[in-house]
Amino acid sequence: MLNQKTLLYYDGNCGFCFKVAKFLKRICGSRIEIINSINNKIIAREMFVENSWIVVNNGTHYYRYDAFLNILSNSKFRFLTKILSLRPFKFLGDKIYKKVASN
Repeated sequence: MLNQKTLLYYDGNCGFCFKVAKFLKRICGSRIEIINSINNKIIAREMFVENSWIVVNNGTHYYRYDAFLNILSNSKFRFLTKILSLRPFKFLGDKIYKKVASN
């Protein structure tokens, strides 16, 4: 199976989201592609319903902190993924993501 690029869809109306997406692209390089969700009505609707950015990796959609972990696993910092996937970090990551997304 060909290894496809991981797609990171961000909210095109959110300047902060774009900056975070550009930062993640910088640490992942060519392994990810950042895409403005405004260009895809289905993804834009899914983002609205989930209140989250969306990472698509090999056809699977990831949301919130899980999306971040998936991006991290495609970066030079992939060694941190196992640690940050542990329950206390995941709980905290989900809380932080929800707080930021609500603003």
